[in-house]
Amino acid sequence: MGLSTRVELGRLHLEQVELPHVQVGSAAQTAKVVLMDGPDSNILPDVDGYLGPSFLCKKWVEFNMELRSLRWQ
Repeated sequence: MGLSTRVELGRLHLEQVELPHVQVGSAAQTAKVVLMDGPDSNILPDVDGYLGPSFLCKKWVEFNMELRSLRWQ
């Protein structure tokens, strides 16, 4: 893990960290992420984290729940 910075947004106490070598698709890059305490383990038990569309540097993101697919451009 890279640099770490404490961030406070209202009542939220977060930590921003840089993660080197994060790869989505074919390009690896350093990602800046914000960490916070998660909900109880019985809420969304199969979710490890969230990836925002700004990280992908894309114009639009499409979720097709029927086909269980994700596309972006």
